[in-house]
Amino acid sequence: MKNKWYLEIWSIGFYVLSSLFFILSTELSFDEAYYWVFSNHLSWGYFDHPPLAAGVIKLFTIFGNHEFSVRIGFLILSSLGFYFLAFLIPQKKRIYWWGFLLCSPLLASAGFLAIPDSALIVCASFYLLCLYYYCEKDSLKNSLLLSLSIVLMLYSKYHGGLLVFFTLISDIRIVKRKSFWLVFLGSLILFIPHILWQIQHEFITFQYHLFMRPKAKINMSNILEYWGAQLILAGMLLGPWYWYYFFKKRNNHPFDRALKFCSIGTIIFFGISIFSKKMEANWTVLAGLCLGLYVLRNTSVERFNKKVHLTLLATSLTVGLLVRLLLIYPQTFDLTGSRAYELHGWKDWSAKLKDSHPGCSFLGNTYQIAAKLSFYLKEDIRAANISSRPNHFDILGLKNYEKAHQICYLVDSPYLGGKEVIVPYGKSLYLSTFPVIDDIKRLR
Repeated sequence: MKNKWYLEIWSIGFYVLSSLFFILSTELSFDEAYYWVFSNHLSWGYFDHPPLAAGVIKLFTIFGNHEFSVRIGFLILSSLGFYFLAFLIPQKKRIYWWGFLLCSPLLASAGFLAIPDSALIVCASFYLLCLYYYCEKDSLKNSLLLSLSIVLMLYSKYHGGLLVFFTLISDIRIVKRKSFWLVFLGSLILFIPHILWQIQHEFITFQYHLFMRPKAKINMSNILEYWGAQLILAGMLLGPWYWYYFFKKRNNHPFDRALKFCSIGTIIFFGISIFSKKMEANWTVLAGLCLGLYVLRNTSVERFNKKVHLTLLATSLTVGLLVRLLLIYPQTFDLTGSRAYELHGWKDWSAKLKDSHPGCSFLGNTYQIAAKLSFYLKEDIRAANISSRPNHFDILGLKNYEKAHQICYLVDSPYLGGKEVIVPYGKSLYLSTFPVIDDIKRLR
């Protein structure tokens, strides 16, 4: 492929426009609404995650709380992060970089979902960029920037610590640098506010992730699913192609060696976790980021001109766009009852529920329903979490209901009786009315 700069511009534009189309065509998912609730209660920490995603949402919702403002910050930041990271790739292959990103479901989602994983991808891109320049030149400026990038990753999601750990493992001699200890000390100081929050809340986030998350028995199908998913998540049909060149190409440059250790190490780490925990697709998103960057840096452009690669790229892009269309237009493809409806119909449903129960203070049982109602009714609605997994609503408490005259409690099973309510994705909730909050507290 000839060195035509406008092809790269077109690929960047396609990434941005396809993400914008999704942002403008769907409502918030359960988790996005939940993190929007975080942003209304800014803190140095939250039950489930560190605070950076909530901070980004808050920054871009100062002019209004709607889907566009909640998500747009992640599109802007991910576009900038991927753009600057592309400078580490030879120019002739940068168009393949954007193609790889669009084909990788988890990496592409950084442009249109307001979740901690999106913040992590953005900050990991910044970290890899800073790491490259730190490997090239050991200077005060590069050390401070690397320190900042590390702490931003940790404020996004603790998974970012794996990149730091495996970078260190890739070249343990780095500890002999005086600047390494400057990076370590700077990161520690900047992370102190979150550490103090954890101390104040008895390290609740670590307790949750280590001991409260759903357990899973050793199951061969889960293990095979995990390892098979690593091929698909890394660019769909491009995945096996990229992994082939990943293991075939060797480069002893400190930065490339770090990319290799980070990618393999992350997958092995969570491959061990699968023996005791239920698999989460987003676990290995950073492995995919390092994989794509390593392969495109170390494989000659001539090999990437092969028809097989272009065919896999085009096919993967088509499949990825089709999946987005399924999420945007579930009714057209007759996906009634699917999770695609998590992204549609909740604004109207919430308004109708409010109109049919005037003067009622709503209370959800799960964080999903409480967060959705909070966003679309623009009210501070909480979750009781009775027989539901613990979450940040446990920390927020139910004090704002103490003066409520009537409480409409939405639960996902009929054990309290109540009126059946059908929600947009086809499931049923049951609405029970209680006169005072004490009646709810007794259920606990």
